[in-house]
Amino acid sequence: MNAIAPGVTMVIACYNHAPYVAQALASAFAQDHPALTVLVTDDASTDDTQDVVSRVLAENGWEAETLFHTVNIGVCRTFNEVLARIDTPYVCFPAGDDWSMPHRISTQVAALEAAGPNAALAYCDAIEVDESGEPIGRRFSQVVPKAWSRRNRDDLYPALLRGNWIPAISVLARADHLREVGGFDPSLAFEDYDMWLRLAAAGYSFVSTPEPLVYLRRHGDNLMKHLRADKGARLLENRLAIYAKQIGVDPNCDPYIRDKTFSYIDRAYLGGLEPKRVAPMYAEHGRQWDWAPSRRLARLAGLGVPPGIVRAGRSATQPLGRLGRRWRKLAQRVVRGVRRRNGQKANP
Repeated sequence: MNAIAPGVTMVIACYNHAPYVAQALASAFAQDHPALTVLVTDDASTDDTQDVVSRVLAENGWEAETLFHTVNIGVCRTFNEVLARIDTPYVCFPAGDDWSMPHRISTQVAALEAAGPNAALAYCDAIEVDESGEPIGRRFSQVVPKAWSRRNRDDLYPALLRGNWIPAISVLARADHLREVGGFDPSLAFEDYDMWLRLAAAGYSFVSTPEPLVYLRRHGDNLMKHLRADKGARLLENRLAIYAKQIGVDPNCDPYIRDKTFSYIDRAYLGGLEPKRVAPMYAEHGRQWDWAPSRRLARLAGLGVPPGIVRAGRSATQPLGRLGRRWRKLAQRVVRGVRRRNGQKANP
């Protein structure tokens, strides 16, 4: 290990990545950073990922630490294991189905060193590729353009709360900062957004490098594909849990959290998620915010009322609501006109 360059542990995180992990390993050992340790994790894959990793390392004479599980424990617990065993100041967690450009680590280390110790992580845009590794003509930033446009704002925490623009595979982080905020939450199915929010809430800054340095592979076995199964129920549960942890962190943001989480639940209900699965989510939202609309919908969903009836009811009442608002405005104008004619000052 180079005595001058700061050490980096590059964690190749695998789960059923047998068709792709050789490319991920090749990109790790092609890095031009002189102080790099490679650690390969596998969370009890059901394919032959572990055998492929062992074979590729042996065939190429590459030295890497391995952390192979026999029981699946989830990505967050796996990453906490990694944090407990590494001693390098920097760490990154590219997935076993993605890969990095050769200058990725050196570029991000230089950015973090220049930014100073308050910078918790560096990240970049990602080039999206298909299952075979061919570019699909899109970058990650184009998937989340509104969120991406907020990346350089000074109010990092409120901006990030409104949407995650950071590709997890692109992040190089200071390991101590990850530990200082408590590591990764093992109750969650995915690790990144919750960690970014906690780092931002703790007052740390993030650094964005201008060029994309990683390739993000889209295929049918991505984690997000599984989370979006069953009409996105598991993804929704994790999102609600992440936002619940942010209540009270910045009281100015609480109304946004209330409305955002309600809209998530509402879209799931109207989108066809089983009513009795949605009912506890509405009920918890109503409890958290003491909010009558959530409590009403919890009762309806708990009774198994199909979303079509709720949608039809809203469609019927919205025009009446608009008509009522117009009538009130007209009545107010008439009153103000009468008062002016009588020489009285109109109420503001």
